[in-house]
Amino acid sequence: MIFGALVLWFMVSGQPRRIPGLRVALQSLEGIEHRLIDLRFQWRGPVPADPNIIILAIDQPILSENENNVPASAFSRSPALQAMSEGYQESWRHIVWAETIEKLTQYGAKVIVFDVIFQRKAMDALRIQRILKAAGDGSPPVSADNEQRILAAAMNDSAQFRAMVEKHAPKLVLGMSFDESGRLILPHPTVAPEDFDNLLGNVLIPFDSEEEQVYRRVTHRWVIDRFLLDVKGMDALAASKFNGTLAPGEAFHPIRFQGPRNTYPSIPLAALFVDEWLARAGGGQVFRDKIVYIGATYELAHDDKNTPFGIMSGVEVHANIAADLLSGSRLKNVPNSVAWWITLSMVAIPALLVLLIRNALGQTIAILALIVAYVAACHLAFAQFDRILPMMVGFFGPATTGGFGIIYSFFLEQRERRHVHEVFGRSVSKRIATVMLRNAEELEHARAGERRSVAVLFSDIRNFTAWSENAAPENLVGQLNEYFEQMVPLIEDNEGNAQKFIGDAILAAWGDTHSNGHPEDCRRAVIAAMKMRVALCDLNAKWEGRSDRITITIGIGINHGSVVTGEVGDPERHEFTVLGDGVNFASRLESATKIFHTDCLVGESVEQLTRDQFTFREVAFVRVKGKTKPVHIFTPLSEKTTPPPEWLADYHKALDLHRSRDFAGAAALFAGIKQRIGGDDFLCDWYLEIGRRHLADPPREDWDGSETLTEK
Repeated sequence: MIFGALVLWFMVSGQPRRIPGLRVALQSLEGIEHRLIDLRFQWRGPVPADPNIIILAIDQPILSENENNVPASAFSRSPALQAMSEGYQESWRHIVWAETIEKLTQYGAKVIVFDVIFQRKAMDALRIQRILKAAGDGSPPVSADNEQRILAAAMNDSAQFRAMVEKHAPKLVLGMSFDESGRLILPHPTVAPEDFDNLLGNVLIPFDSEEEQVYRRVTHRWVIDRFLLDVKGMDALAASKFNGTLAPGEAFHPIRFQGPRNTYPSIPLAALFVDEWLARAGGGQVFRDKIVYIGATYELAHDDKNTPFGIMSGVEVHANIAADLLSGSRLKNVPNSVAWWITLSMVAIPALLVLLIRNALGQTIAILALIVAYVAACHLAFAQFDRILPMMVGFFGPATTGGFGIIYSFFLEQRERRHVHEVFGRSVSKRIATVMLRNAEELEHARAGERRSVAVLFSDIRNFTAWSENAAPENLVGQLNEYFEQMVPLIEDNEGNAQKFIGDAILAAWGDTHSNGHPEDCRRAVIAAMKMRVALCDLNAKWEGRSDRITITIGIGINHGSVVTGEVGDPERHEFTVLGDGVNFASRLESATKIFHTDCLVGESVEQLTRDQFTFREVAFVRVKGKTKPVHIFTPLSEKTTPPPEWLADYHKALDLHRSRDFAGAAALFAGIKQRIGGDDFLCDWYLEIGRRHLADPPREDWDGSETLTEK
């Protein structure tokens, strides 16, 4: 955790640039942070452009009457248009710029900003222009006789331009810059006065790094000690001339880009001198009280900048910077102190989540939720409050502390699960233990002690005591083990828990540690009992003829009721078990199978929950020992997929007659049913015998149709 905090602090405080060893290691993380800022611009999307700014675009390097459909009358009226048609923008005569200032002043522009550095003197511009013209159309170079005349005209243009600059200096900003060696790049003295204080603004916008070359930051003040200069950025100077806005100092500030290319409206420079074109753009009024940026937007000018919104021209970047200054709510990084607390939080909170949440999946979900919440907070702070939160810490912090904690907790959890699986697997099957451990909370409740509704199966071997007294020990144990090896898997394959072996008896439960729902728990218990019937027949067939084996029969009782689950015993030896009346009644049902000469009995709660899946034959309405309230008990015949016996409906009708005291009518039906079954049926004989007794000695008036079992 401490290591993660230190690393993140270096990231947000800018320390990597000061420590050589960390500079390389963390530079890539810093680059990712920059790209995350770009991503926030794209999430935010464009915002309205500042209406106080408009761009006068140099959208073509040379103007042609034929290619650009410039009206001939416009050429005749405007020396600027004529100069724009004589050569490339780099060699335009200064009359173009003089007329530009004059026109914009007439139209009421408040500030005029040239994103151009007028480096060349008149003769340099003239020669470049004539050489380019000769190379382009094959005409001979300028004759020596006309050189002085053309040069004089060019010098006159420069004089006009300089006069315009001096006259309108309070509302003008001209471009200047300096190269990597610190050499100043200034307008030529023929253009700008020697005293250029409050006239020249630095056009330079540094990008973040040589690797990325993306423009995201700007400084508005440049102090150049070797020249004793204190130069404002071009956009800071423009903003101060527009409304007195004071720019920040030398520090770098994020640029609050308003949108992608063409977010700011632009008008072609030529439209300034072509009335028809200017009218389509809204007329000269579009410049009134505006900051007018003049700069190249055509591809050959090589002034495209890579920004968070993609490529845009340099003059558009300057427009965004000026709008940022004018807005009064500039985009800012949060202070280092705030970044430190954020960093500490993004290290501490994941660690706390890992400590508070017990399982690895829950920890992972919580960590992911924290990351999503922090990313949302970063976006909200950026889009609504113009604040840049360090987003990388929102990923790196949880990944270091939270990730390590999750991995550590996962291994601890797996070790604990293996231990519990091993210990608990001694009480239940390994497979059942695995299922239960998927829900650790449910398991803990069950182990600690809890009242649950459970399906209980109790099976017992008939006459085991007599058999155990006479059988050889090795034969007894061997046959019992073969029996258990067949029966227990049938229980566990149906997701039952073979709780314990009580001598020859098996106690199994569904819903004690994990439940599939009461109906499903009961269904699985009945299915297990029916398969145990079949498996026992197969075993007896296998043992037939062996002197060391005997034929065995079993009784099975199934009940669904309330029990208490828990681990009982002393600290050295304990077991997981179920206790209570629900278990006792299952045992009573198993004992009752001997009375009713059947191998399986289920309680009425089981029949009610599974009657849609199985066909049951009601056995009796009885009071068992230990119970005061009579209950209906049943024996399962088959699944519903098998048609019920044709006599079953009449059998239940006979039961209704018997319980309504029509013993004679019930006897007639029972006798007929017995013959239809095959002439031998214990339950029909039992009801015939009870009916005869009741006919001879009628029951009391409050008789409810039940019988009392005296055997346990």
